[in-house]
Amino acid sequence: MARAEDTEVIDKFEQFYRDYYRNEIGELAQKYPNEQRSLYVDWDDLYRFDPDLADDLIAQPDQMREYAEEALRLYDLPVDVKLGQAHVRVKGLRETTDIRDIRARHRGQLIAVTGIVRKATDVRPKVTEAAFECQRCGTLTRIPQTSGEFHEPHECQGCERQGPFEINFDQSEFVDAQKLRVQESPEGLRGGETPQSIDVHIDDDVTGHVTAGDHVRVTGVLHLDQQGSNQEKSPIFDVYMDGLTVEIEDEQFEDMNITDEDKKEIIELSNSGDIYEQMIGSMAPSIYGYEQEKLAIIMQLFSGVTKHLPDDSRIRGDLHMLLIGDPGTGKCQKYDTKVTLGSGIEREIGEIVESNIENPVRVDDGVYSNTEIPVLTTDGKEIRSGTATRVWKREAPDRMYRIRMSSGRELEVSPSH
Repeated sequence: MARAEDTEVIDKFEQFYRDYYRNEIGELAQKYPNEQRSLYVDWDDLYRFDPDLADDLIAQPDQMREYAEEALRLYDLPVDVKLGQAHVRVKGLRETTDIRDIRARHRGQLIAVTGIVRKATDVRPKVTEAAFECQRCGTLTRIPQTSGEFHEPHECQGCERQGPFEINFDQSEFVDAQKLRVQESPEGLRGGETPQSIDVHIDDDVTGHVTAGDHVRVTGVLHLDQQGSNQEKSPIFDVYMDGLTVEIEDEQFEDMNITDEDKKEIIELSNSGDIYEQMIGSMAPSIYGYEQEKLAIIMQLFSGVTKHLPDDSRIRGDLHMLLIGDPGTGKCQKYDTKVTLGSGIEREIGEIVESNIENPVRVDDGVYSNTEIPVLTTDGKEIRSGTATRVWKREAPDRMYRIRMSSGRELEVSPSH
Protein backbone atom coordinates (compact mmCIF):
# COMPACT_ATOMS: atom_id res chain seq x y z
CA MET A 1 0.00 0.00 0.00
CA ALA A 2 1.37 3.41 -0.97
CA ARG A 3 2.11 5.80 1.84
CA ALA A 4 0.24 9.09 2.02
CA GLU A 5 3.36 11.12 1.18
CA ASP A 6 4.05 8.87 -1.82
CA THR A 7 0.53 9.45 -3.13
CA GLU A 8 0.93 13.18 -2.62
CA VAL A 9 4.11 13.28 -4.73
CA ILE A 10 2.48 11.18 -7.47
CA ASP A 11 -0.51 13.53 -7.49
CA LYS A 12 1.87 16.49 -7.90
CA PHE A 13 3.46 14.89 -10.95
CA GLU A 14 0.01 14.18 -12.44
CA GLN A 15 -0.95 17.83 -12.01
CA PHE A 16 2.39 18.88 -13.50
CA TYR A 17 1.69 16.75 -16.58
CA ARG A 18 -1.76 18.28 -16.98
CA ASP A 19 -0.39 21.82 -16.73
CA TYR A 20 2.75 21.48 -18.85
CA TYR A 21 2.85 18.24 -20.88
CA ARG A 22 -0.71 17.44 -21.94
CA ASN A 23 0.12 17.57 -25.68
CA GLU A 24 3.41 15.69 -25.32
CA ILE A 25 1.71 12.85 -23.43
CA GLY A 26 -1.01 12.67 -26.08
CA GLU A 27 1.68 12.35 -28.78
CA LEU A 28 3.46 9.68 -26.72
CA ALA A 29 0.23 7.71 -26.39
CA GLN A 30 -0.22 7.71 -30.17
CA LYS A 31 3.36 6.52 -30.84
CA TYR A 32 3.80 4.14 -27.88
CA PRO A 33 5.45 1.64 -27.81
CA ASN A 34 6.97 1.18 -31.28
CA GLU A 35 7.89 4.75 -32.25
CA GLN A 36 8.33 6.42 -28.86
CA ARG A 37 8.69 5.08 -25.32
CA SER A 38 9.80 8.12 -23.32
CA LEU A 39 8.40 11.43 -22.12
CA TYR A 40 11.14 14.09 -22.02
CA VAL A 41 10.68 16.61 -19.23
CA ASP A 42 12.60 19.88 -19.02
CA TRP A 43 13.85 20.49 -15.49
CA ASP A 44 13.08 24.22 -15.74
CA ASP A 45 9.40 23.41 -16.36
CA LEU A 46 9.31 21.29 -13.21
CA TYR A 47 11.06 24.06 -11.26
CA ARG A 48 8.47 26.61 -12.37
CA PHE A 49 5.71 24.25 -11.29
CA ASP A 50 7.20 23.31 -7.91
CA PRO A 51 10.79 24.27 -6.94
CA ASP A 52 10.88 21.79 -4.07
CA LEU A 53 9.81 18.94 -6.34
CA ALA A 54 12.52 19.89 -8.85
CA ASP A 55 15.19 20.01 -6.13
CA ASP A 56 14.06 16.63 -4.78
CA LEU A 57 14.46 15.18 -8.26
CA ILE A 58 18.14 16.17 -8.23
CA ALA A 59 18.76 14.94 -4.68
CA GLN A 60 16.75 11.66 -4.95
CA PRO A 61 16.49 10.93 -8.69
CA ASP A 62 15.81 7.18 -8.50
CA GLN A 63 12.89 7.50 -6.06
CA MET A 64 11.43 10.59 -7.70
CA ARG A 65 11.64 9.03 -11.15
CA GLU A 66 9.58 6.08 -9.87
CA TYR A 67 6.91 8.54 -8.70
CA ALA A 68 7.03 10.40 -12.04
CA GLU A 69 6.62 7.19 -14.06
CA GLU A 70 3.82 5.95 -11.80
CA ALA A 71 2.02 9.27 -12.35
CA LEU A 72 2.47 8.77 -16.10
CA ARG A 73 0.90 5.30 -15.87
CA LEU A 74 -2.05 6.72 -13.94
CA TYR A 75 -2.55 9.67 -16.29
CA ASP A 76 -6.06 9.72 -17.77
CA LEU A 77 -5.58 9.24 -21.51
CA PRO A 78 -8.31 9.88 -24.09
CA VAL A 79 -7.22 6.82 -26.09
CA ASP A 80 -7.21 3.18 -25.07
CA VAL A 81 -3.47 3.03 -24.41
CA LYS A 82 -1.59 2.08 -21.27
CA LEU A 83 1.89 3.58 -20.79
CA GLY A 84 2.97 0.71 -18.57
CA GLN A 85 6.67 0.66 -19.52
CA ALA A 86 7.09 4.29 -20.60
CA HIS A 87 10.03 6.24 -19.21
CA VAL A 88 10.24 9.77 -17.86
CA ARG A 89 13.58 11.30 -18.86
CA VAL A 90 14.73 14.63 -17.44
CA LYS A 91 16.90 17.07 -19.37
CA GLY A 92 17.95 20.71 -19.22
CA LEU A 93 19.58 20.91 -15.79
CA ARG A 94 20.74 24.46 -15.15
CA GLU A 95 24.23 23.44 -14.02
CA THR A 96 26.73 21.21 -15.80
CA THR A 97 29.34 19.34 -13.76
CA ASP A 98 32.83 19.01 -15.24
CA ILE A 99 33.89 15.38 -15.34
CA ARG A 100 37.06 16.15 -13.39
CA ASP A 101 35.00 17.94 -10.71
CA ILE A 102 32.81 14.92 -9.87
CA ARG A 103 33.18 14.17 -6.16
CA ALA A 104 31.81 11.82 -3.50
CA ARG A 105 29.07 14.33 -2.63
CA HIS A 106 27.53 13.79 -6.07
CA ARG A 107 26.83 10.11 -5.35
CA GLY A 108 23.20 9.26 -6.02
CA GLN A 109 22.42 12.72 -7.41
CA LEU A 110 21.15 13.76 -10.82
CA ILE A 111 23.95 15.54 -12.70
CA ALA A 112 24.71 16.66 -16.26
CA VAL A 113 28.09 16.34 -17.99
CA THR A 114 29.30 17.32 -21.44
CA GLY A 115 32.06 15.88 -23.57
CA ILE A 116 32.99 13.78 -26.57
CA VAL A 117 31.95 10.14 -26.98
CA ARG A 118 35.24 8.25 -27.16
CA LYS A 119 33.77 4.76 -27.12
CA ALA A 120 30.31 3.33 -27.74
CA THR A 121 29.73 -0.40 -27.34
CA ASP A 122 27.35 -2.37 -29.52
CA VAL A 123 23.74 -2.41 -28.35
CA ARG A 124 23.09 -5.68 -26.52
CA PRO A 125 20.05 -7.14 -24.70
CA LYS A 126 20.12 -6.85 -20.90
CA VAL A 127 17.81 -8.86 -18.69
CA THR A 128 15.74 -6.75 -16.27
CA GLU A 129 13.69 -9.60 -14.79
CA ALA A 130 15.01 -13.13 -15.14
CA ALA A 131 12.63 -16.10 -15.00
CA PHE A 132 14.48 -19.16 -13.68
CA GLU A 133 12.94 -22.57 -14.38
CA CYS A 134 13.70 -25.35 -11.90
CA GLN A 135 14.94 -28.39 -13.80
CA ARG A 136 13.46 -30.73 -11.15
CA CYS A 137 9.86 -29.53 -10.90
CA GLY A 138 9.46 -26.84 -13.59
CA THR A 139 8.54 -24.01 -11.18
CA LEU A 140 9.36 -20.49 -12.42
CA THR A 141 11.11 -18.09 -10.06
CA ARG A 142 11.30 -14.46 -11.18
CA ILE A 143 14.13 -12.29 -9.86
CA PRO A 144 14.52 -8.59 -10.78
CA GLN A 145 18.01 -7.74 -12.06
CA THR A 146 18.19 -4.12 -10.96
CA SER A 147 21.86 -3.84 -10.02
CA GLY A 148 24.94 -4.42 -12.11
CA GLU A 149 25.33 -8.00 -10.87
CA PHE A 150 23.41 -11.06 -12.04
CA HIS A 151 21.30 -12.64 -9.27
CA GLU A 152 20.12 -16.27 -9.25
CA PRO A 153 17.62 -17.94 -6.89
CA HIS A 154 18.94 -19.68 -3.78
CA GLU A 155 16.25 -22.35 -3.85
CA CYS A 156 13.18 -23.34 -5.83
CA GLN A 157 9.88 -21.88 -4.62
CA GLY A 158 8.16 -25.13 -5.60
CA CYS A 159 10.28 -28.09 -4.48
CA GLU A 160 12.51 -25.97 -2.18
CA ARG A 161 15.67 -27.54 -3.63
CA GLN A 162 18.74 -25.62 -4.72
CA GLY A 163 18.27 -26.07 -8.44
CA PRO A 164 19.58 -26.68 -10.96
CA PHE A 165 17.99 -23.69 -12.74
CA GLU A 166 17.93 -22.47 -16.32
CA ILE A 167 16.72 -19.11 -17.64
CA ASN A 168 13.42 -19.25 -19.46
CA PHE A 169 14.00 -16.59 -22.11
CA ASP A 170 10.36 -16.44 -23.18
CA GLN A 171 9.23 -15.58 -19.65
CA SER A 172 12.10 -13.15 -18.89
CA GLU A 173 12.11 -9.44 -19.67
CA PHE A 174 14.91 -7.81 -21.64
CA VAL A 175 15.86 -4.28 -22.63
CA ASP A 176 18.45 -2.89 -25.05
CA ALA A 177 21.60 -1.70 -23.28
CA GLN A 178 24.74 0.18 -24.29
CA LYS A 179 27.78 1.68 -22.57
CA LEU A 180 29.36 4.99 -23.58
CA ARG A 181 32.66 6.49 -22.53
CA VAL A 182 32.42 10.28 -22.45
CA GLN A 183 35.65 12.28 -22.33
CA GLU A 184 36.22 15.93 -21.56
CA SER A 185 36.39 18.16 -24.63
CA PRO A 186 39.97 19.32 -25.28
CA GLU A 187 38.95 22.95 -25.73
CA GLY A 188 37.96 23.12 -22.06
CA LEU A 189 41.32 21.92 -20.72
CA ARG A 190 44.15 24.04 -19.38
CA GLY A 191 47.67 23.67 -20.72
CA GLY A 192 48.83 20.05 -20.73
CA GLU A 193 45.99 18.61 -18.65
CA THR A 194 45.03 15.04 -19.52
CA PRO A 195 41.32 14.73 -20.40
CA GLN A 196 39.31 12.64 -17.95
CA SER A 197 36.38 10.40 -18.81
CA ILE A 198 33.36 8.66 -17.28
CA ASP A 199 31.40 5.58 -18.34
CA VAL A 200 27.69 6.05 -18.95
CA HIS A 201 25.22 3.15 -18.99
CA ILE A 202 22.10 3.74 -21.09
CA ASP A 203 19.18 1.52 -22.00
CA ASP A 204 16.04 1.07 -24.05
CA ASP A 205 15.13 3.83 -26.53
CA VAL A 206 18.18 6.07 -25.96
CA THR A 207 20.60 3.39 -27.19
CA GLY A 208 22.12 3.26 -30.64
CA HIS A 209 21.82 6.97 -31.46
CA VAL A 210 25.35 8.25 -30.80
CA THR A 211 28.72 7.24 -32.19
CA ALA A 212 32.33 7.89 -31.23
CA GLY A 213 33.22 11.53 -31.90
CA ASP A 214 29.80 12.99 -31.12
CA HIS A 215 29.69 15.96 -28.75
CA VAL A 216 27.04 15.11 -26.16
CA ARG A 217 25.35 16.36 -23.02
CA VAL A 218 24.43 13.50 -20.70
CA THR A 219 21.99 13.78 -17.81
CA GLY A 220 21.98 10.87 -15.38
CA VAL A 221 22.49 9.50 -11.88
CA LEU A 222 26.00 9.10 -10.47
CA HIS A 223 26.81 5.72 -8.95
CA LEU A 224 29.87 4.07 -7.40
CA ASP A 225 31.56 0.80 -8.34
CA GLN A 226 34.02 -0.71 -5.88
CA GLN A 227 37.48 -1.48 -7.20
CA GLY A 228 39.11 -4.87 -6.70
CA SER A 229 37.77 -8.43 -6.82
CA ASN A 230 35.43 -10.30 -4.50
CA GLN A 231 38.46 -11.69 -2.65
CA GLU A 232 40.29 -8.37 -2.29
CA LYS A 233 37.92 -5.42 -1.97
CA SER A 234 39.40 -1.95 -2.24
CA PRO A 235 38.26 1.11 -0.24
CA ILE A 236 38.49 3.09 -3.50
CA PHE A 237 35.48 3.33 -5.78
CA ASP A 238 35.14 4.15 -9.47
CA VAL A 239 32.29 6.35 -10.64
CA TYR A 240 29.85 5.81 -13.48
CA MET A 241 26.50 7.22 -14.58
CA ASP A 242 23.14 5.68 -15.36
CA GLY A 243 22.20 7.95 -18.25
CA LEU A 244 18.63 9.21 -18.56
CA THR A 245 19.08 11.47 -21.57
CA VAL A 246 21.85 11.79 -24.15
CA GLU A 247 21.61 14.92 -26.28
CA ILE A 248 23.89 15.42 -29.29
CA GLU A 249 25.24 18.95 -29.31
CA ASP A 250 26.31 20.77 -32.43
CA GLU A 251 29.88 21.99 -32.36
CA GLN A 252 30.01 25.70 -31.77
CA PHE A 253 32.14 27.61 -34.27
CA GLU A 254 33.01 31.25 -33.71
CA ASP A 255 32.22 33.61 -36.57
CA MET A 256 35.14 35.70 -37.79
CA ASN A 257 34.64 39.13 -39.25
CA ILE A 258 37.42 39.74 -41.80
CA THR A 259 37.88 43.44 -42.47
CA ASP A 260 39.28 45.00 -45.64
CA GLU A 261 42.53 45.60 -43.78
CA ASP A 262 42.68 41.91 -42.89
CA LYS A 263 42.12 40.94 -46.51
CA LYS A 264 44.88 43.28 -47.66
CA GLU A 265 47.34 41.81 -45.14
CA ILE A 266 46.42 38.25 -46.12
CA ILE A 267 47.07 39.00 -49.80
CA GLU A 268 50.41 40.61 -48.95
CA LEU A 269 51.41 37.55 -46.92
CA SER A 270 50.44 35.24 -49.79
CA ASN A 271 52.95 37.01 -52.03
CA SER A 272 55.81 36.61 -49.54
CA GLY A 273 58.65 34.45 -50.74
CA ASP A 274 59.02 32.81 -47.32
CA ILE A 275 55.31 32.30 -46.58
CA TYR A 276 55.81 28.60 -45.85
CA GLU A 277 58.63 29.32 -43.41
CA GLN A 278 56.52 31.95 -41.66
CA MET A 279 53.59 29.56 -41.29
CA ILE A 280 55.79 26.73 -40.03
CA GLY A 281 57.30 29.11 -37.49
CA SER A 282 53.84 30.08 -36.22
CA MET A 283 52.70 26.46 -35.80
CA ALA A 284 53.23 25.41 -32.15
CA PRO A 285 56.32 27.64 -31.70
CA SER A 286 56.97 26.19 -28.25
CA ILE A 287 57.73 22.79 -29.85
CA TYR A 288 61.22 22.80 -31.31
CA GLY A 289 61.84 21.40 -34.80
CA TYR A 290 59.45 19.04 -36.65
CA GLU A 291 59.27 21.36 -39.67
CA GLN A 292 57.98 18.65 -42.03
CA GLU A 293 55.31 17.52 -39.57
CA LYS A 294 54.16 21.10 -38.98
CA LEU A 295 54.03 21.70 -42.74
CA ALA A 296 51.88 18.58 -43.17
CA ILE A 297 49.43 19.82 -40.52
CA ILE A 298 49.25 23.21 -42.24
CA MET A 299 48.56 21.54 -45.59
CA GLN A 300 45.75 19.55 -44.00
CA LEU A 301 44.23 22.67 -42.44
CA PHE A 302 44.17 24.52 -45.77
CA SER A 303 43.29 21.43 -47.80
CA GLY A 304 43.52 21.45 -51.59
CA VAL A 305 41.43 21.97 -54.72
CA THR A 306 39.24 19.24 -56.19
CA LYS A 307 40.56 18.23 -59.65
CA HIS A 308 38.32 16.90 -62.42
CA LEU A 309 40.33 14.91 -64.97
CA PRO A 310 39.57 14.49 -68.72
CA ASP A 311 38.41 10.90 -68.17
CA ASP A 312 35.70 12.22 -65.76
CA SER A 313 37.55 10.86 -62.74
CA ARG A 314 37.90 13.08 -59.73
CA ILE A 315 40.75 13.73 -57.31
CA ARG A 316 39.49 15.24 -54.10
CA GLY A 317 41.31 18.10 -52.45
CA ASP A 318 40.72 16.91 -48.88
CA LEU A 319 43.82 15.61 -47.13
CA HIS A 320 44.44 13.07 -44.40
CA MET A 321 47.59 12.59 -42.40
CA LEU A 322 48.92 9.96 -40.02
CA LEU A 323 51.51 10.86 -37.41
CA ILE A 324 53.38 7.87 -36.00
CA GLY A 325 55.67 8.13 -33.03
CA ASP A 326 56.10 7.71 -29.32
CA PRO A 327 52.99 9.04 -27.55
CA GLY A 328 55.02 10.55 -24.71
CA THR A 329 55.13 14.34 -24.77
CA GLY A 330 56.72 15.04 -21.39
CA LYS A 331 60.01 14.09 -19.79
CA CYS A 332 60.61 12.55 -16.37
CA GLN A 333 63.53 13.90 -14.36
CA LYS A 334 65.84 12.30 -11.83
CA TYR A 335 64.78 12.09 -8.17
CA ASP A 336 67.32 14.69 -7.02
CA THR A 337 66.43 17.33 -9.65
CA LYS A 338 65.68 20.66 -7.95
CA VAL A 339 62.26 22.18 -8.68
CA THR A 340 61.08 25.68 -7.71
CA LEU A 341 57.55 25.69 -6.24
CA GLY A 342 55.05 28.51 -6.42
CA SER A 343 56.25 29.78 -3.04
CA GLY A 344 59.79 30.15 -4.38
CA ILE A 345 61.11 27.23 -2.30
CA GLU A 346 63.35 24.70 -4.05
CA ARG A 347 62.79 20.99 -3.38
CA GLU A 348 63.88 17.75 -4.98
CA ILE A 349 61.24 16.54 -7.43
CA GLY A 350 61.36 13.07 -5.87
CA GLU A 351 60.42 14.44 -2.43
CA ILE A 352 57.54 16.41 -3.95
CA VAL A 353 56.17 13.32 -5.72
CA GLU A 354 56.53 11.03 -2.68
CA SER A 355 54.71 13.47 -0.40
CA ASN A 356 51.81 13.93 -2.83
CA ILE A 357 51.07 10.38 -3.95
CA GLU A 358 47.70 9.58 -2.43
CA ASN A 359 45.45 6.86 -3.82
CA PRO A 360 47.95 6.04 -6.58
CA VAL A 361 46.68 4.75 -9.92
CA ARG A 362 48.89 2.07 -11.47
CA VAL A 363 50.10 2.29 -15.07
CA ASP A 364 52.34 -0.05 -17.02
CA ASP A 365 55.64 1.17 -15.54
CA GLY A 366 54.69 3.11 -12.43
CA VAL A 367 51.92 5.05 -10.71
CA TYR A 368 50.34 8.51 -10.78
CA SER A 369 48.13 10.47 -8.41
CA ASN A 370 45.91 13.53 -8.84
CA THR A 371 46.93 16.50 -6.76
CA GLU A 372 47.09 20.30 -6.66
CA ILE A 373 50.55 21.83 -6.16
CA PRO A 374 51.29 25.56 -6.69
CA VAL A 375 54.19 25.81 -9.13
CA LEU A 376 55.85 28.25 -11.49
CA THR A 377 55.13 27.72 -15.16
CA THR A 378 55.44 29.60 -18.44
CA ASP A 379 53.33 30.37 -21.47
CA GLY A 380 56.44 30.61 -23.63
CA LYS A 381 56.84 34.33 -23.00
CA GLU A 382 56.90 34.89 -19.25
CA ILE A 383 57.00 32.99 -15.98
CA ARG A 384 53.72 32.91 -14.06
CA SER A 385 51.99 31.00 -11.27
CA GLY A 386 50.25 27.74 -12.09
CA THR A 387 49.04 24.48 -10.60
CA ALA A 388 50.40 20.97 -11.12
CA THR A 389 47.39 18.63 -11.19
CA ARG A 390 49.13 15.24 -11.31
CA VAL A 391 52.36 13.62 -10.08
CA TRP A 392 54.00 10.59 -11.68
CA LYS A 393 56.47 8.01 -10.37
CA ARG A 394 57.80 5.74 -13.10
CA GLU A 395 60.63 3.26 -13.58
CA ALA A 396 63.84 4.74 -14.94
CA PRO A 397 64.76 3.63 -18.48
CA ASP A 398 68.07 1.99 -19.38
CA ARG A 399 69.52 5.32 -20.43
CA MET A 400 68.81 8.99 -19.81
CA TYR A 401 69.38 12.09 -21.95
CA ARG A 402 71.43 15.06 -20.78
CA ILE A 403 70.13 18.43 -21.99
CA ARG A 404 72.34 21.52 -21.78
CA MET A 405 70.51 24.84 -21.80
CA SER A 406 71.80 28.17 -23.10
CA SER A 407 72.27 29.28 -19.49
CA GLY A 408 74.70 26.41 -18.94
CA ARG A 409 72.37 24.40 -16.70
CA GLU A 410 72.13 20.68 -17.42
CA LEU A 411 69.17 18.34 -16.90
CA GLU A 412 69.00 14.57 -17.06
CA VAL A 413 65.65 13.46 -18.47
CA SER A 414 64.04 10.28 -19.76
CA PRO A 415 63.82 9.78 -23.55
CA SER A 416 60.03 9.67 -23.88
CA HIS A 417 57.95 9.85 -20.71
